[in-house]
Amino acid sequence: MRWLAPGGAPHEGFPQLRGNAILSESGAVRLFELAGRDLDALFDHHDQGGTGSFEFDISATLSRRSSQQRTSSPNILAMLPGSDGALRHEHILLTAHLDHLGIRAGEDGDSIYNGAYDNSAGVATMLEVADALTKLSPAPRRSIIFAAVTAEEKGLRGSDFLAHNPPVAIENIVANVNVDMPLLSHPIADVEGFGVEHSTLHHSLLRVTEELGLVLAPDSRPDLVRLIRSDQFSFVKQGVPGLNLKPGSASSDPAINGSELQTTFLRDHYHSPSDDLALPFSRQGATRFAKVVLTLVLAIADDDEAPQWKDGDFFGKRYGKRERVH
Repeated sequence: MRWLAPGGAPHEGFPQLRGNAILSESGAVRLFELAGRDLDALFDHHDQGGTGSFEFDISATLSRRSSQQRTSSPNILAMLPGSDGALRHEHILLTAHLDHLGIRAGEDGDSIYNGAYDNSAGVATMLEVADALTKLSPAPRRSIIFAAVTAEEKGLRGSDFLAHNPPVAIENIVANVNVDMPLLSHPIADVEGFGVEHSTLHHSLLRVTEELGLVLAPDSRPDLVRLIRSDQFSFVKQGVPGLNLKPGSASSDPAINGSELQTTFLRDHYHSPSDDLALPFSRQGATRFAKVVLTLVLAIADDDEAPQWKDGDFFGKRYGKRERVH
């Protein structure tokens, strides 16, 4: 799935790629045999530091037949103007993706991918935070954009479209707080911010968790580089510091094992029709998490300094933003 640029061309459609193929391991072995090569021997050669290339001297023919259609799936946006005359042109972006996987055809039982946690819980959290922020007087100093973005499950398409077609200059979006699949099965005692260590958002989130009596847990799987795996990455690529904010696995109730509940969800219900309202839910956990999101967005909006990439950070160096537009 691709979004269409002005003129109707698919964004990042790569028309140069006329075809592609994927080989299984046994298929790769057979292909190299046709070229008179032993694939295992080649792997051993390179494992030992060997280099070099060679001609296959074989040819292949690829053919394909494509069926294409157009569909419409809007992003839904709202904005709360800031109250500070000097800072209201700077915007905080709060996002949550509104889509899931649709219908599972040809299967017995429930055929609907309900997406209760992934990501109705994220959208609901964003709406609760938006409702609370609109009741503040005065309003937050910086402006806040709320965006329910589409087609995250199709490759971050909705957020990528928004990042390329923002309602304000992208230079004036100073941070993205993304809420994707908060697991609210237990009364939370900690939170995780995927990617938060790359920017000064780390200091903001640490201050917020301490204020609320929670722990900021380190990323339990840094090898997964989860900063790039949800909608926040669309804005990171445009130079905007961002994070994916999630409840941690620690439970404030010794009788409820949050880690076990999260493991069960990921093993049995993630991207499954059983991600529905029958799953365990903690009203206390949901309330605490919404307060974390609310307090973090408000802290960023009211800070004197906008978030910045940390010195020397990979993402900051690769994608760092231009000067803001006044």
